[in-house]
Amino acid sequence: MIHAGTKLDDEGKVVSAGGRVLAVVALGTDLVEARERAYDGVELVQLDGSQFRTDIGGKAARGEIKVQTPGAPAATKAKA
Repeated sequence: MIHAGTKLDDEGKVVSAGGRVLAVVALGTDLVEARERAYDGVELVQLDGSQFRTDIGGKAARGEIKVQTPGAPAATKAKA
């Protein structure tokens, strides 16, 4: 298990110490599906007072930015 922003309570249990404590990730057939699955996973987490971002991957999912496919050649800049 990998975690951050945690501490042991008086009973030796791992509890949140504030800040970012979890990263939820998922796979899908494309970025949109993977993003949806990751946010489905976020809904399963129950931490009192927790918050989460809703914008992660949003621009790429909407086609506003391009995400390079692993193994694809990098884009090159045209010379002026």
